[in-house]
Amino acid sequence: DAADNVSVILRNGIIDGGVPTGVASSSAGDRLFNLEGGELVWLDNVTVQHGSNRKGNVLVDENGDPDEGGEINHLLGSSYRAGDFRIHDAKRAKITNCSFRESISEMLVVSSSDASTVLEMKGVFTTKKNINDGVLSNSFLNAFNLHRSTYIGRLYARDFHKSMMNYLCNGGLIEHVYGNSVADSSLIDLSEIGRQYSNNIHIRHISGKDVNSAVVYATGSQMLIEHITARNCGRAVMVDQNLVAWDAQGDWWDGTPRETSGVLIRNVDADGSNNCDIEINGASSALPAHVTIEDPCIKEPSEHPTYGIEAVDCSLTLRGFVASGSAALVRMTGYARFKAERAIFAPIATASVVLFHGSTVAEPPTFEDCKRTTTLGGSKYDVEFTGTPTITTDKSHAVRSPSINSVENLAIIRDYGAPQYIHAMADDSIISIVPPRKQGYMIIGRNLNGTPGSADMGILRYNVTGSPAISDTEFGQSMGDLSVGTTALTAGTSDGVDGDTNVAALSTGVLQIKNRQGGNASYMYQFLL
Repeated sequence: DAADNVSVILRNGIIDGGVPTGVASSSAGDRLFNLEGGELVWLDNVTVQHGSNRKGNVLVDENGDPDEGGEINHLLGSSYRAGDFRIHDAKRAKITNCSFRESISEMLVVSSSDASTVLEMKGVFTTKKNINDGVLSNSFLNAFNLHRSTYIGRLYARDFHKSMMNYLCNGGLIEHVYGNSVADSSLIDLSEIGRQYSNNIHIRHISGKDVNSAVVYATGSQMLIEHITARNCGRAVMVDQNLVAWDAQGDWWDGTPRETSGVLIRNVDADGSNNCDIEINGASSALPAHVTIEDPCIKEPSEHPTYGIEAVDCSLTLRGFVASGSAALVRMTGYARFKAERAIFAPIATASVVLFHGSTVAEPPTFEDCKRTTTLGGSKYDVEFTGTPTITTDKSHAVRSPSINSVENLAIIRDYGAPQYIHAMADDSIISIVPPRKQGYMIIGRNLNGTPGSADMGILRYNVTGSPAISDTEFGQSMGDLSVGTTALTAGTSDGVDGDTNVAALSTGVLQIKNRQGGNASYMYQFLL
């Protein structure tokens, strides 16, 4: 232990644990250095290698006795108390021009019990590759509860099996990091695989190649993640559900979900992503992630992922150039709110712009000053719905983007007064609608843009209260092959009347339209009251 006014400086040397690199990562060993307290701990031009400390599965106090007290113990708990070189509760920690290599354990742990330790790291090289060309497990850096002025920059990492860095702090700047080859996890992990959180983080100019999961894996709020380059990675950026895990909840591994907010991702250059370029996961439909993405593409990638952006339980605002995705540029499931403003969409022929799959669409998708610069392929749309989405119609927004005009599968609003919705529906498919009121009138039409004389339209009176009802109105209707009822319909089955358009009013507050015409059809509906 060091007194508060004592500094420890290690310069121009090699710290070698002497442990054969073939030893399993579960080995128990001793730390090479364990420094607690002090004014300044500084490693400059030092190589740390061949360590083996994997102790720390039991929390201990300063006397080595079991210690379960204090929330910081849970933040620093389990294997994170292990590590070759540990710096705890120093006022300042500096790591400059150093290398950490060939260790079977966590190589560097920097932590603070009161978020007062300031870490400054520059010019570091790290690798888990050993002399036998094997790749060892565990991380280079575990940083916990550090001061928000912490800085990590100019870091080069290669050949890791697990995440290169675990950073669990409220604040800090991480920049100019390059990583090559992470076999089983992420390059920079701000969440310990979704079980912790880090807020108020700025991450920029990060490059990853051959990273299995994500170049940046984040959980938290108030984060700026920008200038991310990914080549042949699982994802460039992944934002997972926001959790709080403190001592009051017991084990540090447990967490209470919160609503993610204030996350901005911009200027992403991804190519060859295995899953998607950007993945967003909210905690639930009641606790969605609120994320803004600007310029998710620098250019069209040479190898497209299935989706450029994939979001679950998310309120997404999108700006800038969007061109990545072989099936859709954006795919949303669960709770979905989508707004695009000043965006340029360039989908390839096999891709739609936005795909809602079985979503609860909280508001109709909004496009403000957007344009599409490529031609849509067959059966592809500016907005496409698959599965059985639920669309709330009592909130309307104008579409003010003339080139966003493929309305076959788009719930598109033509004006603020009486919104019109148009959907392309395959045979035996269903669209579920939450109308603006429990009772009212709905105009429904089929193939209104088709051959003259082939269109059908009519007016229905509906009631979706606890005693549902639906009928042709006293105004009459010309849609002769229309069947109505109050029994729930199921997609992909033979329920309903074959050869007809089937509409059901349900006590759950939902209207269903099922296409049983025997082929694809385009449906328009509009609520009068």
